[in-house]
Amino acid sequence: MAIRHDDTTDGVHTARPNEPIRSLIPARLDRLGWSRFHTMLVVALGVAWVLHPPVPVPPT
Repeated sequence: MAIRHDDTTDGVHTARPNEPIRSLIPARLDRLGWSRFHTMLVVALGVAWVLHPPVPVPPT
């Protein structure tokens, strides 16, 4: 169930299932800077994950 901020008395109400949730987060993410450092960090994390994947915990 999604929660949306609104001008109601408590400030929050639950969204209807078919109602889209609007957000400004993607617009703010587009304004963030992305440099060569960030690309290399993502590549390094991907390589580390491929070489040493998470090990599943055996059931107890």
